[in-house]
Amino acid sequence: MNGLLQQRRREIMLNFGAGLIVLALLPVTGVIAWRAIRDSNAAQGVISLPSRAVPLTPTAIFAVTDEENFLTSLTVMALTPQGAGGTVMVIPVGALVGGRPVGKPQRLADVYGSDGVEALQNAVEAMTNSQIEQITVNGVDGTAELLARVGTVNATFSTDVTDTESEISDVIAEKGSVDLTPMEMSAVLAARDISGDEAGRYPSIKATWEGISAAVGGGRPGAVTAVVIPDVGAQSPADMPAFMSALFAGPINIWQIDTERIIDAERNPKDIDVYRYNAGEVVMVMASVAPSAMVAVLPTLTVQVDSPFDDSTVTQ
Repeated sequence: MNGLLQQRRREIMLNFGAGLIVLALLPVTGVIAWRAIRDSNAAQGVISLPSRAVPLTPTAIFAVTDEENFLTSLTVMALTPQGAGGTVMVIPVGALVGGRPVGKPQRLADVYGSDGVEALQNAVEAMTNSQIEQITVNGVDGTAELLARVGTVNATFSTDVTDTESEISDVIAEKGSVDLTPMEMSAVLAARDISGDEAGRYPSIKATWEGISAAVGGGRPGAVTAVVIPDVGAQSPADMPAFMSALFAGPINIWQIDTERIIDAERNPKDIDVYRYNAGEVVMVMASVAPSAMVAVLPTLTVQVDSPFDDSTVTQ
């Protein structure tokens, strides 16, 4: 019994002594740690890491109206940082505008019809989460002037393109492969058959721009590129004719936003021709082709991820 007590006392004394030694060494280890942090240059190493500025990519809205000044087609365009060619993103004029009460939907076409060009630009900027530098809204003649440099193009339509005038619907471009002059291209972009919905003519808008892209190829002769500042990017052209000339100076990519008609009676009680879209797709495309135009949603860290996959579903 006495042996066990003596052994326990020795263990207690050893543990007590070890604790005193640890306490005595704490100030020493604290000083060492502080000096290590003070003398560290790790933060300087992070600061000195290489960085790359976001290149400037000028942007514009290209919209077309019919003879009644109803918005019929709309695209958002972005030039490349090299100032030649770019991307045309086709957006439905029936796209749902955000921030509206449930059961009272409003379309981009409604915004233009009630509040004009500036309101339309604001609505598209909100939709794309960007700041867009130029906008043009024209009828058939004005649109044809902006497309004149392309010349005649070939487009392939999946159905007849029809347009209503004086309550009579006529075919203005037949199904299949069709050659179109600038005036005829403009007429297709302005076409609206009141007996159908936008989903029916939406493919013809893309087909027309695909025809334009094919005609432009690597760049149209005589097209003038935008001014480019090395390591900065393309500067915004002075006006829309100059912007279109720069767009036609190089290859053009076409992207059409996927949509779905809203048929829910609660959200669309009057059954107007309005469409939902994938906001993530819109922002993804804009961030890819016009990074300098993007606006941070929140005042926090914002990053851009470059995906190596040529598939929108995988990227999203």
